[in-house]
Order: sequence, then structure tokens, then C-alpha cells
Amino acid sequence: MIGGLITSTILTLEIVPAIYSLWRGRQVEWVKGPKPPRKKWEDLSRQFVAWEQEAHQPSVGPAAEAKP
Repeated sequence: MIGGLITSTILTLEIVPAIYSLWRGRQVEWVKGPKPPRKKWEDLSRQFVAWEQEAHQPSVGPAAEAKP
């Protein structure tokens, strides 16, 4: 029973995804052209912080304006 659990775990986590990626990789049409520019971690961090601040700001709408 332990062997079956180990075998099924390895099969599920390693073998099936590898076979799927090989199978689907042949069907993917790769786009030719220049690679997009790589961003620095600092730029990505600043962008993420800005997104988080926008998401947590209270929205200004008719209900918010009506309160004194």
C-alpha cells in the first residue's frame, strides 16, 4: 500500500505533467520576433506596491459623496 501511494504521487507530480508538456509543446505555435524587455526586480516591486495601494483605496462614488 505504501508503494502504491509513493508511485501514484510520483506519477501525478512528475510523469503526467512531463508527458502533457511534451504532447502540447508540439501544438504550440511560437511567435517569432524580439523578446520583450526584462524588467528589474525593483521596477516590478514598485508596480506591485502601486497595484496594492490602488486596490485598497476606498472608491469615490455617489454613496461616499452623500455622507457629510
